[in-house]
Amino acid sequence: MAQVILLDINWQYHQTITVKKAMNLLCRGVAEVVKSTEKKLHDNFFVPVVLRLLKSIRKFYGKAVKWSPYNLFIRDSFTCQYCNTKLSKDKLTVDHVLPQALGGKTEWENCVASCGPCNNLKADKRLHEIGYTLKRKPVQPTIMEFARKQIKELGLEQILKDIGVY
Repeated sequence: MAQVILLDINWQYHQTITVKKAMNLLCRGVAEVVKSTEKKLHDNFFVPVVLRLLKSIRKFYGKAVKWSPYNLFIRDSFTCQYCNTKLSKDKLTVDHVLPQALGGKTEWENCVASCGPCNNLKADKRLHEIGYTLKRKPVQPTIMEFARKQIKELGLEQILKDIGVY
């Protein structure tokens, strides 16, 4: 499904939302269309590409990025952290650096994106046992780091540059 860029009242990137949620915001009068496509959703509505909120909202700067496999793949640039191969989200797996069998937890600092072959080879072993090294230390991203990474990985940079926001 198509994604819509949502900007805050100060024209800063806020998040990406579905077209359905975008239409809900428009119908409630809390957002305005900045850029839309030529494709019509309805007689009076074109599919939006970029919306801007009309009221100030409390930003999520104080909160942490929620852990999910998809957010992990964004953090790791859809790249296996062992063999450095860039893959699609359906070809990646989540690998626990310290295996769950040895007490490893599912959290930002212990999980990395991995291709299937590398994940299977590592199995329930520690990195030094099989000679693997990580391309990057796994850390929890800040909200702004993650937003920049998400804009880049979802290919939204050019749209934001076209409207003078990025």
